[in-house]
Amino acid sequence: MAERIVTHTAKDQDGDILAVCNPDSDWLQRRREWAISDILADRHTYFAQGPDDKLIPIEVVFGPAGPYLRTYGDAKEANNLDSLPDIDLLPWEVAHPDSEVLAIHAALVPNGRGKVMLMGGDEHDKSQADAKDIHHTRLYDVATNTLSDVGSPQADVFCCGHAYLGNGCWLVGGGTERWNDPGEHDEHVDEHGNPRNHWSGSRECALYQPFKQEWMPASQMQAEPGQKTRGGGRWYPTLITLADGRVLAVGGHPLVDHDDPTRNDGRHGAWMPEIYDADTDSWEYVGGHWIYVDWFDVDPEVELPKGQTRPEGVTNYLYYPRLFVVPGGRVFMASPNDGNCGWYDPGTGLIDALLLDKPPHNNRPYAETSHTAVLLPLLPGDKYTPHILFMGNEGAHRISLDSTDPNNPPTWQQAGKRDYWPDDEVPLRRHGCAVLLPTGEVFFTGGINHEVPENLDADAVLEAEIYKPGIDWESNTYQFGEEEWELTPPSSVPRNYHSVALLLPNGRVLTAGSNLNGSTGGDDVKEYRIEVYSPRYDGDANRPRITSAPSSISYGEEFEIHTNDADSIERVALMRCGSVTHAWDGDQRYVALEFEEPKPDTKTLLITAPPDGGVAPPGPYMLWTVDKAGRPCQQARFVMLS
Repeated sequence: MAERIVTHTAKDQDGDILAVCNPDSDWLQRRREWAISDILADRHTYFAQGPDDKLIPIEVVFGPAGPYLRTYGDAKEANNLDSLPDIDLLPWEVAHPDSEVLAIHAALVPNGRGKVMLMGGDEHDKSQADAKDIHHTRLYDVATNTLSDVGSPQADVFCCGHAYLGNGCWLVGGGTERWNDPGEHDEHVDEHGNPRNHWSGSRECALYQPFKQEWMPASQMQAEPGQKTRGGGRWYPTLITLADGRVLAVGGHPLVDHDDPTRNDGRHGAWMPEIYDADTDSWEYVGGHWIYVDWFDVDPEVELPKGQTRPEGVTNYLYYPRLFVVPGGRVFMASPNDGNCGWYDPGTGLIDALLLDKPPHNNRPYAETSHTAVLLPLLPGDKYTPHILFMGNEGAHRISLDSTDPNNPPTWQQAGKRDYWPDDEVPLRRHGCAVLLPTGEVFFTGGINHEVPENLDADAVLEAEIYKPGIDWESNTYQFGEEEWELTPPSSVPRNYHSVALLLPNGRVLTAGSNLNGSTGGDDVKEYRIEVYSPRYDGDANRPRITSAPSSISYGEEFEIHTNDADSIERVALMRCGSVTHAWDGDQRYVALEFEEPKPDTKTLLITAPPDGGVAPPGPYMLWTVDKAGRPCQQARFVMLS
């Protein structure tokens, strides 16, 4: 516990205290709700300077509108904190000093005012893996800034995949079946005898039920195709929710075993996608084409699936491929497959004939998980045309999937100019995360500007970037010629390999995790601090409020919400609860909604739900309103779409 002396306060337009501050201290500021949690948890004590420099304790008072801060002994109508000098609110703050687990995986849990599942499995720590010390999961409560132990999946979920099912449960699939320790075998030679150090993939799966706050086992992934028990499983897989609420698993490395080769999967990669159906609690291979194949390891004499040919000279992205379900229900492969981007049909397992160029990547291979991609907001005025932003070695590029004409195919375009960096040296942002904001902007945070495995954190990119895609909200269409970028002040915590970032239902962005210099090991290389970014709208007392909304809606349904500022609302959107790992959030999605202008002097908006699962796959979402000043509501409402 530390004693903190408060010398200043940050206030909103109404004079209400947003944060207690001391610009001459090592802690600078503490937001009101986090100072309250500090005091209630006996984490820190706070004092204000009174007359004659006397230190007056700050206490928590529980009023009709909730807890607030007041100096001890003040009269009911007075508060010494009010008289302290004002200071500007800082956008970054370490909300919690100890997440208790290394947050390699994270998901926004639609419960209460929002909770975040932080999960590490063996935490990239061989000593823990060897000791079967693999159950490292915590639930972070956004409102109270506290952590609780809600149990863990039974298997090692380090480097697993995850996605929200249509029924609202969070599915965790695959992970680490066992470490591959080069010290026990030939250096950098994997179980297939190839010069790589991939680990054995797990078949185990689990479900987290948000409202019961408990884990339950789910059916295992399939064994190797054509086998009953051998192989199968996935290490570093992508899991995404399909238009019908089932979950597609793609990529990753299957199970292998040095000690018992009879267990080995005969493939070097889990090339055949499979689908999980919650109704039957079962996995089934899709069939059709192999995708994300490491062709180096495929015998030239092997018979390929019908209609598929062996490409030459390509290096495929095997791990956490960046995939997006797009309107119509197909899956767009933003990470190149056999050298091209394109559409995959999860119903047939086939790749469309129209193939597109891959995004610029400075002639480097895509077989890495260090660069992120994000699906930009889907707009009804734009006929829900998907636009994808990819952050690669050559910077930011976007593609608009507005054509399937082979004579005029979509192409990757540079996404504006990030010319605010000194000497135009735009950082690589390897391992950075992309987070959609309720404003429709994209928040890029974390990452490093380094390509060699030494002193990586010394080149961490502490500033975040905000991409503004040039949306005309009046017509709900894109004006890409007007896109802009903006730089934020620096954060205090470097975020390297194994870091995460998520949008919270209060509009802030949580960041957590990271291995020091991207290394493996014990507590000395694990980052436990939770840092939160507060966008420009945070702290604005005039942000709109949703006073009531339905807890569930159906496709195409008209539904009502009540808001104190109905006549000022310019936009309404559903944003899917995020689920992030390895610089990739396959769950997050922004869907703008159509609504009727409210009648005069009413507080009701009549809104139309998304048309189908291709636009918005079923599952948990946040419902946001944004007013004409661009301010999102104070607190999003959780809504189940089905």
